[in-house]
Amino acid sequence: MPQARLSSPVQSTGLFKMDGERLQSHLFGQSAQKRLAVLFVILCAAWMHLSVLAGAVQAAAKSPGLPKQYQVPCQQVLLVFYNPWCGVCQKADPYVDSLKRELGSRASVRRLQIQTPEDMGFWKQWGVTGTPTFILFNHKGQAVYRQDGFGPPAEFRRDVLAKVNNQKPPVACNPHG
Repeated sequence: MPQARLSSPVQSTGLFKMDGERLQSHLFGQSAQKRLAVLFVILCAAWMHLSVLAGAVQAAAKSPGLPKQYQVPCQQVLLVFYNPWCGVCQKADPYVDSLKRELGSRASVRRLQIQTPEDMGFWKQWGVTGTPTFILFNHKGQAVYRQDGFGPPAEFRRDVLAKVNNQKPPVACNPHG
């Protein structure tokens, strides 16, 4: 029976497209100086991956809340950052409209485009650099989901609905207690 091989962090960096045995043979068939250089590259790649992950976690933790003018009592809010001349935004529009109907009273969908300097400030505050960008805020005004760009419509719908359905409304908003 063949043994299953688990990929290591070294292999998952994408720097090496070889299994563990070939990597080990390649490393140990080299001089000590070359081995150190290869290990240094591997460690740098791993550090970069961890830095990117840590940055994303930090950014999410420091994200500003939803400004009052966009809050809707007892509803979550999906902000859609878009531009009317953006082709991808135009492609996403019918799917966003369909999702808005499906969400009903559980979430409000608000489209934002740059019209004033305040809008630009809000875009910068959220790190929005391209359109479309989707950010879902829970009932407390905290960001719980973000998607930059628009991928497969079915995945977008599934991801947003999962996040909306996973958030519990405050007791004051629940008529059944």
